[in-house]
Amino acid sequence: MENRFTQKDEGIILCAVGSMPYYQRCNTLIRDIQAQMPDTAIAVYTDSPSEIIGADIVINGSHNPNFIFLSKIIACQKSPFYRSIFIDVDCRLLKDVSHVFDILQKHDIGLTFANSRKILKKDDWRPNETGIPLCTSTLVFKKNSKVSNLFIEWEKHYLEQELFPGRSDQLYFQYLLYRDTSIRYFLLPDEYHFNTDHPTFVAGSIKILTSAVSDYDAKGKYSLEKLNSIFNPVGVFERLAYVKILGSSPWKKAFKYLRPRIVVITIYKAKEKKIMLGLKRIIKSLLPKQN
Repeated sequence: MENRFTQKDEGIILCAVGSMPYYQRCNTLIRDIQAQMPDTAIAVYTDSPSEIIGADIVINGSHNPNFIFLSKIIACQKSPFYRSIFIDVDCRLLKDVSHVFDILQKHDIGLTFANSRKILKKDDWRPNETGIPLCTSTLVFKKNSKVSNLFIEWEKHYLEQELFPGRSDQLYFQYLLYRDTSIRYFLLPDEYHFNTDHPTFVAGSIKILTSAVSDYDAKGKYSLEKLNSIFNPVGVFERLAYVKILGSSPWKKAFKYLRPRIVVITIYKAKEKKIMLGLKRIIKSLLPKQN
């Protein structure tokens, strides 16, 4: 395929390795990028170039089943762009995010908060070492010596698995990032990493939707189209959250004290009418009782 981009200044880098579902998800994400950001270059690091459709640059790579996140780290290292946005292939792009490149005018890296807040077992949890949990599903970075060295150390520590045995790439990344005071990083809001598997708060339109959303069926497609148009979200919670909120669970207690202005539920595998009924029940349960 002829490369449309002769100047490799900025672009999106993806990683698709291991098996057909990842190649398919990557191709879906490529179509999203082409629809939302048609002037942005797309590079893909992959162990199966023939399966990738629509990328401007294909980087031959490999997959290590013993270290499943290694290819992601190498993809970031091999990005051909001076300014890059890495997006996991289990994501969908709902809006143009080219404006985040501007972050790199004053910062070296941009990334999001990890909503799951998974931690080590109690005896091994060292918050002074790991800091606030970060997510590398959406990662904005520039190519300079500081970032290059960080990525090299990221790969090294992840492969050694000494500090946090059995843990994924993210814990090692945040451990290293917090210790390198020379790197300026920027935390992106949850609109750039809306995880449908964990409670999430947003105040604007969702740009990047994550958590294996490429597996959605036709109703899932409906939700992608409607997610940013039906509601003006203020608080967004996990799938069918109203079932948990209205039952005897910590959710209801949390809402009693937080009192959000409105609650919105991710709307896949459910019809709009059912969602609205669920929302009415939630809002009614949150309103003060009339004397």
